[in-house]
Amino acid sequence: MMPEFILAALNNKPLIIYGTEEDSGSYCYVDDMIEALLRLVKSDINTPVNIGSTHEIRLIEVAKLVISLTGSTSEIKFEPPLPYTAKQLIPDISLAKEHLDWFPIVSLEDGLQKTIEDMKGKILMKLIDKEQLTEHKNNYKVISTKVVNGKIQIHTFNTIQPDASFEPVAADLEDVYFATITN
Repeated sequence: MMPEFILAALNNKPLIIYGTEEDSGSYCYVDDMIEALLRLVKSDINTPVNIGSTHEIRLIEVAKLVISLTGSTSEIKFEPPLPYTAKQLIPDISLAKEHLDWFPIVSLEDGLQKTIEDMKGKILMKLIDKEQLTEHKNNYKVISTKVVNGKIQIHTFNTIQPDASFEPVAADLEDVYFATITN
């Protein structure tokens, strides 16, 4: 759901919630999950242990936060729940707290911001791989990226030939395989 929300927001397209305004969930950043799993592997615990966030938030609030963090003009739309969608429960992490000395520390906002930046970076690398920069990508440094009308613009600097100019790369965030060189 998060990648779909982020891509839609970066493209100023509607964020679709499959459910109602009352649907909620909890979201735990991957770094926190990995830390919990590493502690669990090193422990003597031999029973199931719940890990996750105990902070419940409505999906509409998550969608609004993604829109805000991306600077998007997207709208939020609701669709009927998908047939395989199960109600998300909030985990009881008391065993993790007590026996692993673990609880999530990355806030939803910080985790979303990291995810947004990571996705932008992956889009950038796909663009660079698809363009004329492919054989020389180590010679270029990214100066800036910005989203304009649903396209990411990447401004680069040639580290080998500082006087050389290269036009910004731009591509639809949804489909980075059709990147084009633009003026």
